[in-house]
Amino acid sequence: MCIPKSVKKAQEEKTKQKKLEFGPAKPPVEFTRERVLENVAKHTAIDNQALMLADKITFCNCLTAMRPQTKLIDLPTAHDVGVYLHNAFVSEMNKLKAAIE
Repeated sequence: MCIPKSVKKAQEEKTKQKKLEFGPAKPPVEFTRERVLENVAKHTAIDNQALMLADKITFCNCLTAMRPQTKLIDLPTAHDVGVYLHNAFVSEMNKLKAAIE
């Protein structure tokens, strides 16, 4: 084929696999109900999950599998997640309002 060297080099650079640079792994943090609620709420909001995900037994089993000594009372309910998201939204809106004024 008749491909100019500059074009061929540019094509090779495009297809060249790049290494991902990951920092050191963070040590596990202490388990708290508040931290679980915050992370479940983030997962629900960011991943566009239904609020009812927190009440599904399979999701609760996944959380329990990660920390076997977890009791059902330690896990957030759909109501807890909804209230947390509402309060976080109101807090952010108040910050935005203060910044505009």
